Amino acid sequence: MNLNKHQQMVSKLLEETEKKYGAARTEKYKNDFKQATFESMSREIVCQIISCQAWWRRIIFLAFFPGYIGPYIFRIRRRKAT
Repeated sequence: MNLNKHQQMVSKLLEETEKKYGAARTEKYKNDFKQATFESMSREIVCQIISCQAWWRRIIFLAFFPGYIGPYIFRIRRRKAT
C-alpha cells in the first residue's frame, strides 16, 4: 500500500470539498472521521498481527472475539494462501 498515494487522494478530496462547501464543513468532516479512521487502523493492525499467529491462536481469538475479526477472516485466509 502506498500511503503517500492515499494521503494525496485525501488531500485532493478535502480541497474539492472546501471549494464546494467551505472550510467549516471540511473541518467538520475531518473531526467526524478522525475517530473512525483511528479505530479502523487499529482493527487492521490487530488483524494483521493475528494473521501471523499460529492457526490455533487465530481460532481462539476468533472464538472469543468473533465480531471483531469476523469481517477480516476471508481476507486473512487469502493473505495466508498467497
